[in-house]
Amino acid sequence: SFHAGTISEIDLTSDFRITPRVTYRQEDARGISQSGAGAIYDDRNLSEEVQAAVGSDAWLSDRGRLRLTAFTTWYRDQYDRDQRKSDALDSYQDTRELLLQGSVQYDHNFQDQHLATVGVDVLSEKMESERLAPGSGDRRRVGVFVQDQWTLPTKQLFVLMPGARLDIDSQFGVHPTPRLALRYDPHPDWALRAGIGWGYRAPSFKELLMRFENSSAGYVVEGNTDLQPETSRNVNVGVDWTASKSLWLSVSGYRNDVRDLIDFATISDGGVGSPMKFGYVNIAEAVTQGGEVNLKAYLWPGFTAITGYAHTHTHNLQEDRPLEGRPVHQVTGEVFQFVPMTQTTVSARGSWNGS
Repeated sequence: SFHAGTISEIDLTSDFRITPRVTYRQEDARGISQSGAGAIYDDRNLSEEVQAAVGSDAWLSDRGRLRLTAFTTWYRDQYDRDQRKSDALDSYQDTRELLLQGSVQYDHNFQDQHLATVGVDVLSEKMESERLAPGSGDRRRVGVFVQDQWTLPTKQLFVLMPGARLDIDSQFGVHPTPRLALRYDPHPDWALRAGIGWGYRAPSFKELLMRFENSSAGYVVEGNTDLQPETSRNVNVGVDWTASKSLWLSVSGYRNDVRDLIDFATISDGGVGSPMKFGYVNIAEAVTQGGEVNLKAYLWPGFTAITGYAHTHTHNLQEDRPLEGRPVHQVTGEVFQFVPMTQTTVSARGSWNGS
């Protein structure tokens, strides 16, 4: 594998900054596989990705700021299978995807109590592949959003943040998603947070159209052109506590009620001469809920340790059972050591997932 990139910050004036970024990634994987019938294959999977982005941040006045971003990704994946001593089962698949995205956002501060935000997101996506059932697909989406960060004139910090977004999708129509969040600090060491909102996610091209067959491993993954967007209602609460200069603790909980949840499922267990089949399905009604505990400690100069535990409960109301592939328990941990002499940071992280 190979990865290269560059990012820069260019200050044209004290109030106008441009940030360009370009990255290139290549991964070349080769291997040997064998089918159940004894055929031997030389496999090669070459994937390349180019990403380019540019952003600008300009202060139009003492209280108004304009942000512009443009982003593009070009992706190509080539999969070649060469059967030894025969070409009967040779195959070559070429997948190409182009994504273009841009956004405009304007922030304005009104008398230090209201920070209003309005903006527009645009997205265009096109994919061509033998793996796609119709051969190619394209879609466009426009999102309009508005938000107000209202700091109430109280002795303790009290912030209300109402907002809303409207997505217009060329394939799935119009979907509004309002949201309300709040934060209250009864003491400088304590912060209470809560929020309620509605969510929306349209299925991706892979979930809709992609078909991938791994005959040597005996399985097939198929897209589902009948997938519908998932919509949700979510509630979350949390408490942050700064116990001391070297210790910080956070406890939070959430619940999501989802309609038409897009999930990955086992479609068929297969049988003699037929592969296992996996695919994407809509689950009419589902619930995901749980809680998290996170701890951050500065144990000595330059050293930081972070650990967390998450408990997740899921329920497929349609079939009265848990959702597939989601662990009930998860533990994560990270450590960082900053070395002033060399101005470098050494880090390590890990996670454990339960059943």
